[in-house]
Amino acid sequence: MENARDGIAGFRLTEHTWITEVGNWIDAISPDGRRAGALLFDPRVVGLPGVRDRVVAAVMTDQRLVLGGLGGLIPVADVVAAGEQVWLLTAQAVSPTLADLLGSASADPTGGTAAHGAAPGGPAWAPHGTGPGGPGPTPHGTSAGGPAWAPHGTGPGGPASAPHGAGAGGAMSAPYGTGAVDPGGAASVLLETAQTLLALHASGVTHGSLHPGTVVIAADGGALLSERGLSDAIRGQVSPPARDAESWAALARGLAASTRDAPAAAQLFERAAATATTHGLAAARDALLAGRGALPGGTISRERLAQAARGRSAFAQAPPRALPYPPEPVDEGDIVTLLHVPGRSPAPHGGPAQGAAPMRFGPGVDVDTHQQRTETPAERIWREGREEPTVHGARAVRASRARRRRTVLAAALFAVIIAGAILAWLRLGGGGPDLAVASVDVAAPKKTQGCDSAVVVTGTIVTNGGAGEIQYEWRKNLDKEVVKQTLRTTSDRTSYQVPLRWTLKGKSTVKATATLRILSPGPVRSDKASFTYKC
Repeated sequence: MENARDGIAGFRLTEHTWITEVGNWIDAISPDGRRAGALLFDPRVVGLPGVRDRVVAAVMTDQRLVLGGLGGLIPVADVVAAGEQVWLLTAQAVSPTLADLLGSASADPTGGTAAHGAAPGGPAWAPHGTGPGGPGPTPHGTSAGGPAWAPHGTGPGGPASAPHGAGAGGAMSAPYGTGAVDPGGAASVLLETAQTLLALHASGVTHGSLHPGTVVIAADGGALLSERGLSDAIRGQVSPPARDAESWAALARGLAASTRDAPAAAQLFERAAATATTHGLAAARDALLAGRGALPGGTISRERLAQAARGRSAFAQAPPRALPYPPEPVDEGDIVTLLHVPGRSPAPHGGPAQGAAPMRFGPGVDVDTHQQRTETPAERIWREGREEPTVHGARAVRASRARRRRTVLAAALFAVIIAGAILAWLRLGGGGPDLAVASVDVAAPKKTQGCDSAVVVTGTIVTNGGAGEIQYEWRKNLDKEVVKQTLRTTSDRTSYQVPLRWTLKGKSTVKATATLRILSPGPVRSDKASFTYKC
């Protein structure tokens, strides 16, 4: 699993890397300069029949949940393939984890840092194969002779089912280490992870692999879950909600063991763990809230946990307030996206958008929007003409007739204007064939562009000679800008050029790709071209 890349799909990779059950995580910098994460799956595992498709399906489920407003998950930006390698790229930093903080005060007896999520003195988590010194490719950032990537196998001295964070032969309820997690912060982690798991279960999915290594602590002390569904996707199974509850109970016991200096808080966490096992996560969450008086100061606080996260990793960052729709996937040569990002669902048959609440007129009255509409002028005229005067007498009748005459005259004038517009449209060529796009072609300079270059990428749109409007857009792989334009066509031309002026600055060597997409008339067509910028 050796990786010589310095970056992938515009993400720059750092030297900070660690192995988990699903692959090799690397701290990264996103194309727009934000802290992010990159997960390299083991090609021997993700290449097995059906594994890659299940991983992609799990990630797309996460994206739909996050875009639908579910919080508490690490947002995924993309899943890409580069040859035999499959990468998961996140829009949020994935370190430090709870395992980092719990083990921050413990060092490996050999003088090195304990493996990510490993208990002090225990071996690194080595799923799927052999332990240290065993055969297998060296993970990115791991020196030769280190633990080989081997999901679902046996680590030294312990079965493969040993949880992430447990030492060889150790149980999940053993202490994870004595780190910088105070009782108030531990309670915050338990409360937020319980709420996220309950929201997942209400949406019909589970996490499947909750442990300290999959709980990311943000700069504000918030707890976010990573690797949701990935372990199950690799194994080809679906974990029941009860497994998440058991994992959460093990997490609570581990945090209780790390807060022995606060016996009342440790007892609260043990009671919450027992409640989760017997009565479920909702009851455990309620027990945690009801017993918060046992915590120092009687409150659940993130403050010290946030300080510990920021002190442990420069990659700690607050979760985004609102997740924007990711840009449309871009093919960068040998790097291919595996996701089709879901957007907002269009309303079926012109109805309300999916998930929209029904309109209400008055307290407690639901009104079907398909059945409610405003009375048209013609209906009003017909109704007023049928109404018999009962109070106003002859004067009201004359006023009503005058209103009808004015309405008829206005309608006649409107009809004349419409007829003139139709005649003008026919004279301008509207009587020809319906507009259709025959082909799209994009050309970019072949020569390498130097520092601070202004490059013109030219798109050529060929039509069938119909008159009308073409809606199109330009997309650039190096930023999120989308340039939307309208092209007006006439019946006497079939070829049109639509240029894109792209200015690049700064010192770097990049492959810039511009994509031209025809939005209407359909079907959607696109073409792209690339050039090299070197400074």
